Amino acid sequence: MKRVIERLPQTAFFVSGLALTMTAVWGQTRWLTLANDWLGLGVSFNTRPAWFVIAMNIVVWLPWFATALVITLRITKGKQFKALAFTAGALSPVVMIVGLILFGSQIQNLLKQQSFDSSAWIAQEKQDPEWPARLTMIDDLMERQLLDSKSKEQVFAMLGAGETSGYWHNWDVHYWLGPERGVVRLDSEWLVIQFNKEGRVAKYAIVRD
Repeated sequence: MKRVIERLPQTAFFVSGLALTMTAVWGQTRWLTLANDWLGLGVSFNTRPAWFVIAMNIVVWLPWFATALVITLRITKGKQFKALAFTAGALSPVVMIVGLILFGSQIQNLLKQQSFDSSAWIAQEKQDPEWPARLTMIDDLMERQLLDSKSKEQVFAMLGAGETSGYWHNWDVHYWLGPERGVVRLDSEWLVIQFNKEGRVAKYAIVRD
């Protein structure tokens, strides 16, 4: 093991920092399993013994105490202590979690998108309630501008009759797409369309209620 550390000091310090943070994350998310299944304490959040709460807090702060120690050793003992690599390892899970929170929904949306298909749109298949068929095809519909200058009859043939009353009464017709895309999916997304005097599409947009 010593030879491995000597040959790959940067990697060894990075993995050490990563392991400590992952242990802290695991301890915070799986503490109930640890307390009851492993230690047999039979506790809930409000009935945890004081020593267990203290131990959990130590585990949470351990990666940052260790990071401070490695930085101190780097300053006082020399370059054999790879503080930058250790810090990068310790921070990487945090960066990944923040990245998933900020960009996870965009990545998921990209993976779910597919080409527009009129039959699937009208059927509005809901095998996945979080990603109905229309929600997976709307970006392609918008990017290809498939509704531009279409007549009302062409729109209805392509998208179905749609809804003409309700929340979006300022638009001529609207179509429910599915739950809004984003980190918090509380509202819905709709495709709304307005026709001009000649009965052709004047404008259309994706809106949220």
